[in-house]
Amino acid sequence: MLTQQIIALAVIVFFLARLWRQKKDAKISINEFFIWLSLWLSIAVAVVFLKKIDFVVRALGFSSSGLGVLQYSAIIIILYLIFKLRIRLRKIENDITNIVRHLSLNEKNENSDHK
Repeated sequence: MLTQQIIALAVIVFFLARLWRQKKDAKISINEFFIWLSLWLSIAVAVVFLKKIDFVVRALGFSSSGLGVLQYSAIIIILYLIFKLRIRLRKIENDITNIVRHLSLNEKNENSDHK
């Protein structure tokens, strides 16, 4: 095993420990825990079997290495997650706007009733 693979696995173990701590402290849901757990374990498997991934990539006719394919895949996943976060943020902003509008109208109606 290469030094880079050992370092990568050490980093993954660190993130798995942090993930476990977040779950133990109830900062994330069980579903979120399993999503992140499967992601980190998949990355660990990819790191361990990098040579086999290289072989598969070459067999499929791609000119890049397995590491390159993993990097491209990671970038695509990150961009997708950013897109999902932006959608969720937009929904939260709209919800806050609606709540503030509703509270403001209720307050205005209460003030006009007291006069």
